[in-house]
Amino acid sequence: MEVPKKEDVINEMREILGNNDYIVQVVNTDNEVVNLLDQESGELQLEATANIFIGGSILDRGITIKNILCFFYGRNPKNFQQDTVLQHARMYGARKKEDMAVTRFHTSSAIYHILSRMNELDNQLREWFLQGNDQSDLNAVFVGYDKNIKPCAMQKIKVSDALTLKKQQRVLPVGMWTGSKTATKKMMAEIDHLVNESMCGQKLDADGFFYMNKDVAQQIIALIEDTYVYDEKYGNIDHKSDMRELLCALEYCTERSGGKLRAMVRTDRNMTRIRANGGFIDSPEDGRTDLKPARERALHEPVLMLLRQNGQKEETEYGNIGWNNAPFYWPVLLTQEDLAPVMFALDQRRKGKQLTIDLTEMLEGVNPDEVLKLSYAGNPIDQFGKEGTTYANAEEAAVETRWLKESVASLFIEKDEQGNWKHNPAVPFDEKNDHGVYSLNHGHFPFVLRDYKYILLRNGRNANAPLMLLELFPKDEWIIDPRGDFDEENNLLDDNGQDILLYGSDVIYDKNMNKTNFEDKSITLWYIEYPVKRVVKYKCLKK
Repeated sequence: MEVPKKEDVINEMREILGNNDYIVQVVNTDNEVVNLLDQESGELQLEATANIFIGGSILDRGITIKNILCFFYGRNPKNFQQDTVLQHARMYGARKKEDMAVTRFHTSSAIYHILSRMNELDNQLREWFLQGNDQSDLNAVFVGYDKNIKPCAMQKIKVSDALTLKKQQRVLPVGMWTGSKTATKKMMAEIDHLVNESMCGQKLDADGFFYMNKDVAQQIIALIEDTYVYDEKYGNIDHKSDMRELLCALEYCTERSGGKLRAMVRTDRNMTRIRANGGFIDSPEDGRTDLKPARERALHEPVLMLLRQNGQKEETEYGNIGWNNAPFYWPVLLTQEDLAPVMFALDQRRKGKQLTIDLTEMLEGVNPDEVLKLSYAGNPIDQFGKEGTTYANAEEAAVETRWLKESVASLFIEKDEQGNWKHNPAVPFDEKNDHGVYSLNHGHFPFVLRDYKYILLRNGRNANAPLMLLELFPKDEWIIDPRGDFDEENNLLDDNGQDILLYGSDVIYDKNMNKTNFEDKSITLWYIEYPVKRVVKYKCLKK
């Protein structure tokens, strides 16, 4: 389109301003909107040649202003939610070409960067669908990633888990069981053949690394998955999609590395399945001989570690902490250093009925409202003792500990009638630094803990899982401390030390666009200790 000459526009503006042919309207309430709307069109009335509207959330969306040409956009939350912000994008779209030629959008450089990044992520997602990648066997949708941008409210993606890949991140299966030696013999022979064929004729480097064809790697991983068994009785149903996630990660990483990946093979390994505390082993690789050289090589392409385990049983007084006396491969993928972070959604809807457990016998004579029900990985007898064990005082008692993350905080913290976290009236609350359950509050816990008298621990996810009922010392003897860990950018980390719960750094611009780096020191992850007074009951139905 032909843009008007600058001199013509200036002359037109002089005439408008000189004749007072303009109006400024503040739009801050619904009542003001009603008074300003044209009753026929539903649009804001234009009462002069130049109309200026000033407002906040009321102007965010849902109001139409005809012929609007100029925007000043200052909405700057700590984290942008993409699906909401994209609704604002109608400000500079869906209009005549003549108008678009003279439409101008003004904002800060920081907000401009976020909006540009959203556009990139949206285009990535569009290309993913246009290429038909959503129809692949992986059944995953890659939506891009930026630490300052959330794709949407988390409740909108409950049907799938949103997973994030970052540079030099380990991706591996955990908790799997294996078929018998007889059942997996043929598949293991095929995997061994593919591995040896890939290595044949290649020159291995000093640490045993070599280049592997992406298609072969995918074939090997698919065969490995066929040797695994997932069932309620093994307590590993929650990890059934681990191998799908690994395949998705491999697909994305190799797409960015031109199809290249490095591999290494280690044999005669004897890693157990269960760790001392009852949790699943999640680090089968040796930090010095495996992971360190793998990190050195995972710069521009991913590394696939194939660890051939002997899979032996290892009987203890608590049962088998090993495997099924059948060899198997344990794959570990390490993403490359120059990988642009990405988030992808993997369909993980679980089928089948949820098991119902009858707790009548365990809670006989106990008020259910006074019982905190928790899952517990490990043998509770090791931690709390046998049925009847009693502790004289809270200082010497065994303790059950939990992190107060927002996703589970309602189990531990009371809510008021409005559904907000209930504040302790004896502890002044720092309103200026309100981060919900992650509020440091000058080192003082500001909320009201639920007054439980018992904890019911359930070991495992099947109907025959061991149960232990613990009586607690009174609430005034519980300990709650701020023990949050932070990364180098002052972001609050989950208790696993990897996932970010809350961003603690930002860049602030003043009206002259001077930049100031800001770190929020008022956030933490609270840690609670429940001291146990007595082991009331223990019930084990496992055979």
